[in-house]
Amino acid sequence: MVIVRVGDDRHSCFICHSTLVGLLRRRRNELMLKMFHKDSSFRLNYLDRNIRKLTLSGLFSLFVAAILFVYLLPFGYMVTTAFKNRQQITRNKILPMTQLTYTYEGEPMPGYRVKSGDTLPILVVPTEEGERELALVMASNGEDPNIFLDPISLNIIEWEGDVSSLPQANQIVLYRYSGENDPELGLVKSRDYPVYLLETEAGIGQWALIRSSEHIFIDTENPKAGVIKWDGDLESLEPVPAIARYKYTGQTDTDLGLEQLASYDVYQAPEGDAQWALVRRGDPEVGTSTVILAFDPTTQAVLEVFEWDGDVDSLQPVYAPQTFRYRGRDDGGIGLTRNTDYPLYEVPINGETRVLALVNVGSPNQFIEPNEDEIIVVEWDGDINELTPLYQQAQYRQVDIVDRANGLKKNEYYPMYVVPTEDGEHIWALVRQGTQTGESIFLNTQNQEIVETIRVAVDVSELTPVLEPAVYNHFSSPVPDWSLEPGDKLPLYQSPYDPEKHWALVAGYTPASGKDSVFLDPDNPEEGVFTYSEGYYASLKTIDKFDPQVDNFKLAWKQINFPRLLFNTAMIAFIGMFGTLVSCTLVAYGFARFPIPGKNILFLILIATIVLPRQVTLVPTYAFFSRIGWTNTWLPLIVPHFFANAYNVFLLRQFIQTIPREMDEAAMIDGAGPLKILTAIIVPQAWPALVAAGLFHIVFAWNDYFEPLIYTLGAPEIQPISVGIQQYNFVYDERPEMIQATSIMALVLPVMLFFLAQRYFMRGVVITGVDK
Repeated sequence: MVIVRVGDDRHSCFICHSTLVGLLRRRRNELMLKMFHKDSSFRLNYLDRNIRKLTLSGLFSLFVAAILFVYLLPFGYMVTTAFKNRQQITRNKILPMTQLTYTYEGEPMPGYRVKSGDTLPILVVPTEEGERELALVMASNGEDPNIFLDPISLNIIEWEGDVSSLPQANQIVLYRYSGENDPELGLVKSRDYPVYLLETEAGIGQWALIRSSEHIFIDTENPKAGVIKWDGDLESLEPVPAIARYKYTGQTDTDLGLEQLASYDVYQAPEGDAQWALVRRGDPEVGTSTVILAFDPTTQAVLEVFEWDGDVDSLQPVYAPQTFRYRGRDDGGIGLTRNTDYPLYEVPINGETRVLALVNVGSPNQFIEPNEDEIIVVEWDGDINELTPLYQQAQYRQVDIVDRANGLKKNEYYPMYVVPTEDGEHIWALVRQGTQTGESIFLNTQNQEIVETIRVAVDVSELTPVLEPAVYNHFSSPVPDWSLEPGDKLPLYQSPYDPEKHWALVAGYTPASGKDSVFLDPDNPEEGVFTYSEGYYASLKTIDKFDPQVDNFKLAWKQINFPRLLFNTAMIAFIGMFGTLVSCTLVAYGFARFPIPGKNILFLILIATIVLPRQVTLVPTYAFFSRIGWTNTWLPLIVPHFFANAYNVFLLRQFIQTIPREMDEAAMIDGAGPLKILTAIIVPQAWPALVAAGLFHIVFAWNDYFEPLIYTLGAPEIQPISVGIQQYNFVYDERPEMIQATSIMALVLPVMLFFLAQRYFMRGVVITGVDK
């Protein structure tokens, strides 16, 4: 207690120091309160100072919180991912959320389904559009109509009537050639050829038509009209150039019709150097406008996406050039780069036209021969704009009809030509090339081992085809491509019309498919399914529940053999910690208390080893331990720590120097020696520093990966947790939730040790002035 004298020599008294401080503070507060009520300027200044203090402290707190949030963000991702399954990870939600499902318990829907591999009979069915050849899916049971499938459009058609009265459709027999290819005759191995009855010198036999005398085309503007036979010169026809396509790699936008990784036709912009990709052609009847994506033709970067009210037919298409892909070595002399496409041009050189690949535009222009094994550079001094570029030929995908006799298949691509006829030019697709000799080529089907062909000048249309009952083989996705069976689990979505109502998704389709998504009302499943056509089903809000996957930790615990890894790591860490504390304490005690000659120089040399990279000593150290037979054991990971390290010696020396020497001297007066002083005086006082050094070593040993890897590579049973987790990551690199679960389990023990010993740890760090 401090006593203070107050007053002069005649009138004085003694009061407690704390009482005096309290009186002075009270008087100061009273004076400030009077000034706060009387003086407005003082009041404003006082409030202004306090507001500034609060503002600055608040901003500083927000700044610290932001830094802490960014620092802990990866740890938050680790924790949330560890509690997810693979489906929850793909949903891109922060927390482990699972979409609720509805279990359907009603009757199977629909009652019919055509699966891939099914074979259906084809019947001739009278409809409002005339007689059609349809595949019978399910005959009527007396109450429901017959179910047919259109083999072309794959649409389901209902027909009421007696199926037994319908005639069976026939189809031409196809002969599959199994011999070697013959380009001259047009024979292709494993290709089917239509079979006809043909009269020869040996009599009437079955012959497969390889090539007729006429070319077979299909009108791309009216494909349902069937094939067209044309007997002109095919080489005189002009190929239709293919329009260039722009591949969009941005985000999907259903309102504008943009889809990620979709390709769109390219046109030249009416003004400027930009090019336009036609995303959607406007339709006034539906009320949609034309959507254009403008991009830079050099960088392919998107400039803007906008709606355009102009005429698309007025735009100039950009044609896709034919290119030559160079697959040789890079040639810096002329700028050739491996796996780069170079455009092809027709170049007049020495009176002849040659097809060359343009490499460099300049004076002169540099070309290369596209079909030579060696690089042959051809220089040409003319204007590159005067050359005729070669364009890719447009291909027509046929999806409307199937004509087995003429080789017309569904979903096949056929080259397009501009064909002159009596009523003008038409764009037709070549289905099959004729012989142009007036003779058709046939193949004998009776003897498959001998290839016997004949050329006959005959009108194929007058021949009798060999027929068989027609069947439809379904090899595409099921029709319809959705079905409901009792026990099916359907994901739930929130109704866009009533937030309290839920919809169960039966079949979801993207806007590009042109199909409406199919839903079921879980409250009224007996009413059947309904479609939603006002948007993309994925844009609806899902009905989720919090569903952490705790089993990830159980599974990882078993798969990684975590108890064994934990035991190995704990043994390496704690035995090494004991050796570190004993050796570092002895060395630090010597540097702090004993007058060793050249002590400061020795200490500087010791501290200098901190900056020495471990990689420098790794090779000689490994060679030494390998020679003495310590590899595939714990000894290289434990024994070196019994010989102290510079960092912990520095930490403990700093702390020991803060302990008063008077305590050592008092112990010496009582007869204590240096070792007794260390154990009875220094060590009890240095507990905070010892705890800090011990935690530093445990964290180091727990995180050390490279040295345990090279020393325990041949003995998996003694590997620590850092090596075990890394090898687990290699095996389960496609299971991020399992990787994060093992990482969290590895963090538990060191984090618990830190929180249990944080009071001693922080005290040791603050007192020694060391912060790692």
